[in-house]
Amino acid sequence: MKRSVLILLALVLAVVALHAQTPSHRRGLWFAAGFGMGNLRTSCDSCGRAGSGAASHFALRAGVSLFPSFLLGVEFDKLTSQRNTDAVSAIHLTSYFYPVREGNVFLKAGLGRSFFDSKTPHSPDAQHGGIGLMAGVGFDLRATTKISLTPMFTVLHARQTTGGPGPTQETAFAVSIGVTFH
Repeated sequence: MKRSVLILLALVLAVVALHAQTPSHRRGLWFAAGFGMGNLRTSCDSCGRAGSGAASHFALRAGVSLFPSFLLGVEFDKLTSQRNTDAVSAIHLTSYFYPVREGNVFLKAGLGRSFFDSKTPHSPDAQHGGIGLMAGVGFDLRATTKISLTPMFTVLHARQTTGGPGPTQETAFAVSIGVTFH
């Protein structure tokens, strides 16, 4: 985990050195992909199973700029636990708001569908689906006028109610870096 954080920090510092001094252009369609590390905490109401630990994070985002300070998109996130086979996948309709029109800091919030998958050697596979919520903050570090490196902090929360032995809850925190094409 420490090694991943150091690599992430080195990437962010490298981009700051390359940061283009051009204004932000948020028009039309955009696409982003990223990866990072986080913490995944799960609990199962009826099966008595709970835990938390380090998790790898992967994200894909795509959408459209409605206004220079407001973007709307779809975000797919997947967190996979490093201590067992627990995984959470989520797809959200997400809004991205830039408080300063020409600024690079953004806030994001989303609502969508979340899925929990757990495979353990001594119990049946648990697969749940339910509602998911997401919030976060990020920063577009411009490498060119059309490409940004985007460090983000994301919080995901889900309550799964369909499938599996009983309702589960997952909360995840992730720090990631992505590449955004504007």
